[in-house]
Amino acid sequence: MNPIAARNRPNRVGAAAVEFALVVPIFLLLVFGIIEFGRVVMVQQILVNASREGARAAAVEGATQASVQKIVKDYLKGCSIKSGANDVVVSPDPSKAKSREEITVSIAVKFSDVSWMPPMIYDDNLSAATTMKSEKLD
Repeated sequence: MNPIAARNRPNRVGAAAVEFALVVPIFLLLVFGIIEFGRVVMVQQILVNASREGARAAAVEGATQASVQKIVKDYLKGCSIKSGANDVVVSPDPSKAKSREEITVSIAVKFSDVSWMPPMIYDDNLSAATTMKSEKLD
């Protein structure tokens, strides 16, 4: 290399490392945010499906509140979602519902219980509810 050209070239040793150090945290934050958003959408869809399965079970003859809650909790457990004792609400009790009466199955799960990262901004409940009419024959 020409010694005169080498003297006129600016000193850029370490510039790439500094640029990398500035860009990587922002890039990783963006990537993990996209992953967490996808997780929220997935869990919400699982909750909707679990409430639908519970409502289908509640609508048929012979269903009880305990049996519907077990069906929903088993569905959530199969999808690796922890649910507490009071997370599944069946209203009214399917065993006491009249023919064609609407039965609603509601599920609520705390976001921090299903998140893969510690809650920073959003720590609310994810919930879903499905209503179906009782198919009892009175």
